[in-house]
Amino acid sequence: MTVLEWWTALATSKGLSKKVCTLILLTAWDIWKERNQSVFQHKELSVIVLVAKIKEAKTCALAGAK
Repeated sequence: MTVLEWWTALATSKGLSKKVCTLILLTAWDIWKERNQSVFQHKELSVIVLVAKIKEAKTCALAGAK
């Protein structure tokens, strides 16, 4: 299953709210950016900082999704 197929299935699922979909997308995006930074720039965030970014994404998702 490709990422596009996975996201389409997730976004069209009747059981998930827009807030949850936004949170999943923002969390995956933060993890992907951290992975690329680690691989290509040889810089790593601590787990605490990464978790703080994910918590911030949760706040954004709850504030922005209606």
